[in-house]
Amino acid sequence: MSGGGPAGGSGNAGGSGASARGRPRSEAADRAILRAATDLLAERGLAGMSMEEVAARAGVGKATVYRRWRSRGALALDAFMAEFQALQPLPDTGTLRGDLLAALRAWVRAVTRTPAGRILAGLIAAAQEDPELAAAWRPGCWSRCGGSTGSCCGARSSGVRFRRRPTRMWPWT
Repeated sequence: MSGGGPAGGSGNAGGSGASARGRPRSEAADRAILRAATDLLAERGLAGMSMEEVAARAGVGKATVYRRWRSRGALALDAFMAEFQALQPLPDTGTLRGDLLAALRAWVRAVTRTPAGRILAGLIAAAQEDPELAAAWRPGCWSRCGGSTGSCCGARSSGVRFRRRPTRMWPWT
């Protein structure tokens, strides 16, 4: 992974080895940028989202956005993941089966009843044509979904650990 954006994602902000000089980054600005990007993605999709418009909607300068994310795709991915994770509470039903069912129901609800489903479909489609987005997608989604702990599917609360990390996000890539 080439960096760690404000949402722990694919942007180049806060990457390892970066010295802490100057004013600390504003978490409020990070949230405003991610919210503006999510809103634009829901309204227009990735093709209709620009870094400049995200900055304007978030009330920050373009440089603030570009310092945190090196590309529109990286920003879109981080915005989607922040939104999607907010829709995915970590269930704790007391059983692995219950946790998995609750997590699956939340996932289905998020992709069928919220704009996150359209955003996800758009990002998957764009990743087929955009090598940089595809490269950011694999480690970004894996690490933000809990990596080997399996927290994206609720398994963490049941103490389940996956044996190995998949080498590819999609079997056909």
